[in-house]
Amino acid sequence: MKMISRRPPDPRLSDYIESMASIEQTSPHDDNQYLDIPTTHSYITFHLVRRAGKIDARLNIVGSHSVIGEMPLIGFENAGARVKPGFLSGLLGVPAHEVQGRIVPLENVWGRAARDLLEKMWDAPTTEERLQIMEETFIRRLDPNGDSGVFVREAARIIQESRWNISIDDLSSSMGFTKRQLERQFLKFSGFTPKEYFKTTRCRSIIQRISLGRFRDWGQLVHDYNYCDQSHFIREFGYSMKQSPSAYFDLLRQNIKMLNEVNPDPHDTCNLLTAPKKIASTLLRRTQPTGKTSPPSVN
Repeated sequence: MKMISRRPPDPRLSDYIESMASIEQTSPHDDNQYLDIPTTHSYITFHLVRRAGKIDARLNIVGSHSVIGEMPLIGFENAGARVKPGFLSGLLGVPAHEVQGRIVPLENVWGRAARDLLEKMWDAPTTEERLQIMEETFIRRLDPNGDSGVFVREAARIIQESRWNISIDDLSSSMGFTKRQLERQFLKFSGFTPKEYFKTTRCRSIIQRISLGRFRDWGQLVHDYNYCDQSHFIREFGYSMKQSPSAYFDLLRQNIKMLNEVNPDPHDTCNLLTAPKKIASTLLRRTQPTGKTSPPSVN
């Protein structure tokens, strides 16, 4: 069993951080699996781990990623920040592409300052106080002139307003960059190339529609998200989610009651897909790479 809590960040961090959250395992032997769908967000995570009768603490950066994968939620207490797309560089001073698709100890970026933060968080008596210490540290280190996330926020607005129907050339022109300049900016602030960012945000939006049942049929999603055809939709979804749209939708229909019992907010299926071991093991089997096969039909 586990207890999940989430709250807004300190107002001074609201441009950078979407939410502060914690997950506490009520049993040290509670066995759950976690899958994180493709995301342009990053995380800064604190873990308390019990090993051989001793308690250890860890503080990591979890980078954004374009393919579904297992989220390493370790130990009996997990807490941290969900960083908005494009703002990791301004918050931590690390280019997003250096942690994209990776888990990196914060000490590798901040050095002694990260060790000091870890020690203070470890000594705090409650999870909420640990989160407050993390926030206070971020606030002290903020660059008041930093605007790293503005670029990604503007790019995301243009892409979404086009309904994912804009070329990289047109996006570059709209933002006043050459294609090469646009790619450098995307890599620095989001960790993705423009094309990867485009595909990842489109995939997340589609997953939300599927998870909430807000579509008539697959043809509607093909049209609404400007895919060339249905096979294009299946290929791109399969690359990011390692399963067909039908397989994902069927799994949600079979297990949505149990998923919602674990995490009652349906929108969170677009953040962290959390499931008991029985469900997650099915997901993990379905997301394992396979040999060359034809994409499954979505009919």
